[in-house]
Amino acid sequence: MLAMTVPMAAFADANVPTAKDVYSSAGGFVTFDVSLVPGEYTIAAKPTKNETVKVMVDGKEVSTFTVKKEGNVKIQATVDEKTEFEAAFVLTLNFDFKKALAATQRELSDVLLKISESSDSKIQELAATGAGIQNDINKLAEPAEKDAYNTYVKNHLYLGAESPELKEISKRIST
Repeated sequence: MLAMTVPMAAFADANVPTAKDVYSSAGGFVTFDVSLVPGEYTIAAKPTKNETVKVMVDGKEVSTFTVKKEGNVKIQATVDEKTEFEAAFVLTLNFDFKKALAATQRELSDVLLKISESSDSKIQELAATGAGIQNDINKLAEPAEKDAYNTYVKNHLYLGAESPELKEISKRIST
């Protein structure tokens, strides 16, 4: 499973604070309103001192939470609701890209096996097409950590088999 840190600095782009971003509380709370797509996330506070920082999502204290539909999520942190503090925050998407693409990979493997067993004169063309599809699957299954969240969002991987991009790959495999 690949866990990735999503930078929090640009909220408008569905991004959230990296460990290098330190936020000071005003009146005991730090609050973020973050736009996220569906998925399971882990949030951690890294205080600059030794305080114990409670992190709450939509009013409930959590370390891991699930977003069921795309939209804004209210993340709030506090020590005791009145003590000022400083902390960095790390929001991590927990998503196994390889597992999510396993069915598509199996589809392609079946087709490539049939190609290798074929005596058709177009075998080289089919093999090249298969290699291109394999390359597309690999890009989705193993994104660079810095690109992982954007790959997840851009390719609608949170939709599972209903992802338009995965449907297109499956369509290419079946033709």
